[in-house]
Amino acid sequence: MGGLARKSAIIKENKNQGYEVLVADAGNLFFKKDKISPGVTMERSKETAKIIVESFNKIGCDAFSPSSHDFAGGFDFLKELEKDSKFPFISANIFGKYGEKIFEPYVIVEKQGKKIGFIGLTSDFLNEDIKVKDPFKILNELSNELSKKTDMIILLFNASEKDLNILKSKKYPIDLAVRSRSNLPPAISKDGGNYDIPIFSVGMRGKYLFNFDIKIGNKENDFIDLILIQSKLEKTNKFLENYINVGESIDLNIEFKDNPKILENINKNMDQKEKMENIINNKINYFSFTKIALDKNINDDITILNIIDLGKEKINTLYGPLPPEKGHEGHNH
Repeated sequence: MGGLARKSAIIKENKNQGYEVLVADAGNLFFKKDKISPGVTMERSKETAKIIVESFNKIGCDAFSPSSHDFAGGFDFLKELEKDSKFPFISANIFGKYGEKIFEPYVIVEKQGKKIGFIGLTSDFLNEDIKVKDPFKILNELSNELSKKTDMIILLFNASEKDLNILKSKKYPIDLAVRSRSNLPPAISKDGGNYDIPIFSVGMRGKYLFNFDIKIGNKENDFIDLILIQSKLEKTNKFLENYINVGESIDLNIEFKDNPKILENINKNMDQKEKMENIINNKINYFSFTKIALDKNINDDITILNIIDLGKEKINTLYGPLPPEKGHEGHNH
């Protein structure tokens, strides 16, 4: 939970700088795994989940899409957490075991006159208290419905590798997909704007904050991944600098008449440069992405830290302190 207080500090700083802030979570928030040992271990984990809810209530959250780990304390317990939460739980494909609706499929948030729709989805997982339907049998119709009501659609998807690859092939009217479940080190996404739906895979629970800077202009225009375009432009410029002085007036056909392959690559990169610069200069809807490590370089939000400390005191009072991890006796970390 150490990252919660630092996450809150970053969000507060963004607000203090005048940004309109949206906070969302794509799942596996409350528990670390799908199954937890019964008894004291389970009770401690449930109390920790309550601390997370209280912290998120204070931080503020616009959308939370539950997934498999979040049901580790049982369906009834998750519904208790939802009741205590001041933020919406959304899921378009998690239903009760008889197929009944238990969550709203999406939520629409309005900021500065723009409407942003969040859709919640998860890949299939087994739980005797619920039924998880095929996400793609729901997503097409739902995203088309939501596109008529909003200026931007953000998909929160706790996706398996299989479903992630399926999503990459789709052309749904979704402007940004945030995919959790990945346990890989969260470098700047290699997905981004390379697909019809810009997809960002995030992981490493609680260790990073994934910050999207979003600009919404005209809903009729596609969103561009600004970091990706800038990266492509930088690579193109580096290539060209190896052969020509950009801006210098030369006849390329004469200069490279003995190197037709190089000339072909220069022309290709010149076209790419023009295309990328045109996109950047005429951008209307766009976003950029940064990954912020929630380490000791970030100051804690004292309010959230107090919530966590009081919660830990309660847990220790009820169930006793956690035993030291094997191999870590005597180490203060």
